[in-house]
Amino acid sequence: MYNLNAIGAQAIANTCWFLLDILIIVTWFKYGKSEFETPLAKKWFVPWTLLVLTACFILQILFIMEFGDVEGEKYSAYLQNIAMSIAYLYMLNRRKSTKGQSLTIGICKCIGTLTPTIYGTMEGNYFIFTTGIICFVFDLLYIYFFYQVKKSEIESNPAGHKI
Repeated sequence: MYNLNAIGAQAIANTCWFLLDILIIVTWFKYGKSEFETPLAKKWFVPWTLLVLTACFILQILFIMEFGDVEGEKYSAYLQNIAMSIAYLYMLNRRKSTKGQSLTIGICKCIGTLTPTIYGTMEGNYFIFTTGIICFVFDLLYIYFFYQVKKSEIESNPAGHKI
């Protein structure tokens, strides 16, 4: 997953991604429990999270074993991106507000996935192209719906918001 023995820009990028992943996990443990509404869900927050992380880790290892380091990481990353794009839409709908979200995050995620999709297309990789387009569509939907929700929030409280 993170080959820290590699030399150069990729090793630096991998280290940065690893640190950002750690930050995401810390943020999840700090704030995630508040997203669960029932006492039972709150009670099982940590075990459920650990089960999901373990399952994801196993799947990542299997992708690498099946497809090799580079291809396995690419393929799993695009599938993870689709899941994240759908999760963003779900979160926006569930919260019925832009709380904890930003247009910048949506746009950066969209561009961050679209760029390697274009590169993958130039290599003739149909999996990367197709999953990249699926991500792009869901990311555009998130950006559109985020803007609509934010606009509605501004209209209902003009002094308290900005896009």
